Amino acid sequence: MAVRKLNIYRRRDGRYEGRYRCRAGKMKYFYGHIEAEVARTMILFIAKDLEGEEDAPDWDLEVRTESAVKKSIAASKTAAELAAAKGSETTKARKEAVAVGVRGKAGKKAGRKGRRSGRTLDEVAQRWIKERSMEDKESSVGTYSSYLRLYISPKFGERDVRGIDRKEAYNYFLALSQGGQEMGEGGDDSPASVAKPLSIGTVNEAIRIMNSLMRFAEDEGLCGSFGKIQRLKGEAAKEQVVMPTADRDKLEEHIRENPCRTNIGVYLVLHTGIRVGELCALKWGDIDLEGGTIMVRHTLQRIRDLGEGRRKTKVVLTDPKSASSVRAIPLVDEVVDIIKENYAGYGSCDPDAYFLTGKKDRFIEPRLMERKFAQLLEEAGVGRIRFHGMRHGFSTLCIEARIDPKSVSDMMGHSSPAITLALYSHPSMKHKKESLARAFSKNEGSEG
Repeated sequence: MAVRKLNIYRRRDGRYEGRYRCRAGKMKYFYGHIEAEVARTMILFIAKDLEGEEDAPDWDLEVRTESAVKKSIAASKTAAELAAAKGSETTKARKEAVAVGVRGKAGKKAGRKGRRSGRTLDEVAQRWIKERSMEDKESSVGTYSSYLRLYISPKFGERDVRGIDRKEAYNYFLALSQGGQEMGEGGDDSPASVAKPLSIGTVNEAIRIMNSLMRFAEDEGLCGSFGKIQRLKGEAAKEQVVMPTADRDKLEEHIRENPCRTNIGVYLVLHTGIRVGELCALKWGDIDLEGGTIMVRHTLQRIRDLGEGRRKTKVVLTDPKSASSVRAIPLVDEVVDIIKENYAGYGSCDPDAYFLTGKKDRFIEPRLMERKFAQLLEEAGVGRIRFHGMRHGFSTLCIEARIDPKSVSDMMGHSSPAITLALYSHPSMKHKKESLARAFSKNEGSEG
């Protein structure tokens, strides 16, 4: 078996960086000013990560022994001292140059903050995107790119990362949330466009991406300490509209009378709470009618195609939103019956064929499914809600039926019941009154 060596190198800022790809596929980074300390930390992590794995590769852990560690540390300290002495000489020379006015005003600023990187934010963003694409989902990387293009690059893209101030960035994002902000190109005052007021959620996501990007620039030694832009505080999120019980009954009746593939798909969502992308990605192999379950394994998403230009998008079949989103959901008899009644050959369906189309090479993308859902609501004569509102409605019905929160959370694909209760529970006034009546009736009975 081949012997693998620790991947450690020295960065421009003088620190050492170690990289190791975990068994789960994620890249793990280790930083330190002394190479041996980075190696020692990596050794402990790798040993824990590969614990119990019989076919694990052999690693050349040259600094495993204590004496070797001390020797390596001593050598690293010597190198660090030499680098510090060299840096001191450079700093001294820089100050002398500033004193005689060689570098002028720009030189004084660079003298305070250190050597200018010469990297614009757009250049740093390209490197950051490349690194994130090694770890994050393609859809997430597409989101980063879109936010950079729409909300960050127009203002800061041509600016040297060392010249970007955290307070300036905060004021810019605050202005985006208020509207009327002129986004200048290249850091000058020429307006690129006039932004409409953005939601607090959108602005905070842009802030999160900006913080991550500047932290990457810091780690790469391209700028000084930037800190962290504070998230904006705003009004609470709007209450999700849930379909009234009467409209739900009316819609289900309309679907039973008009059982086409997409309508049955909506019926399935009403009784399982799956996301629109998960429905579009559902295949016959994921459905077990005899066992009465469906298995959520994938999702369909339309994302920006980074390789085809700024405006191009594509639909991709990918893993669900999170690890907890891969789940099995039980089917009630009504759902099993409507599928069996309208798919005579369901037992012989190609397991790789999409449920909504019956074909392996053709799917219905989420945007089209949402349009079909809106058309279905109009045909059924019920009030309009978002497709995602059916997911909220399913969760609410389960909680009102006194299904335990953990089971509801598992069926929803949430990592915690707290998420389900906080964001996906919308009890009606009728349910509140009935619950209150039960509580007081019990108390009255116990007093007697």
